This record gives sequence, structure tokens and C-alpha cells, in this order.
Amino acid sequence: MEPSGYLNFLLHVGQAKRTYRSGWILRGIKEPESIADHMYRMSMMAFLAPENLDRSKCIEMCLVHDLAESIVGDLTPQDNVSKQEKATLEKEAFQKLSDFIKDNPNSSHFKKLIEEYSSHLTPEAKYVKNLDLFDMYLQAYEYEQLNNIKL
Repeated sequence: MEPSGYLNFLLHVGQAKRTYRSGWILRGIKEPESIADHMYRMSMMAFLAPENLDRSKCIEMCLVHDLAESIVGDLTPQDNVSKQEKATLEKEAFQKLSDFIKDNPNSSHFKKLIEEYSSHLTPEAKYVKNLDLFDMYLQAYEYEQLNNIKL
């Protein structure tokens, strides 16, 4: 029996816990962070967002911004996938995820969050994109400290 849409959606959320960030694997990091680990810490950073931003929206964007990677994987430049092709693959993956929950009232909210984040036009989307980059630098610093290496 095929899992329901909601179950499929949640199974992909679970896949994000088992999909490791490719950049760290390529740099030889043992037990690298997962996509879900990354999204979780970003969400906690967004919890500390300045008052001039919609903190809840930032947290929600952090929680969903890389969820497409549970389908397409964490693509890096070494995968020889153009930025346009990567964007297309991720857009298709987000559509698939959205279709799983299409009968839920929050499906349109999920789509709006993804579209807003992808545009990088609103203050919240810009802030979350900066958190995305900051988390990468923070994670690199942690790995350097834990493994006595230079990344």
C-alpha cells in the first residue's frame, strides 16, 4: 500500500535527517551534519531574530528552506549541476513535497515560504539567507576546533 500524502511528506522530512551535507563529506569530515541538523540550528538562530523581522516567518523559512534536498540531495559544484538546473530540480522537489500536503490548509503557506525564501527579496528572506551562510561558517569553525584541522 502506498503511503498517504502526509506520511510521504513526513518520510521526506525524515530523509533530511539521514542526508548529510555533501560539502563536509568532501572535506573528509567524519559524521557530518545532516540537512535537518543545519535547518534546526538555523531555526534556533532565527528564534533570536531582531524585533524588526517577523521571527515566526524566519523560523518557518529555516525549517523548510533546504527540504528539497531530501529528494534531490545536497548538490555541490563537484556534482557538475548548473545553478539553473539545481534551481529547477529543487523547484520540482518542492512542488512534489507541496503536492503531498495539498489538502492541508498549510500547503499554500509552505509554497509561499519557499517562494519568498527563493526570491531573497524580503527582509526575512535576506536574513534567513544570511543565517544559511553564517551557519556554514559556524559549522566549519566547529569542525576545525573538534578535529584540529583548517577548512
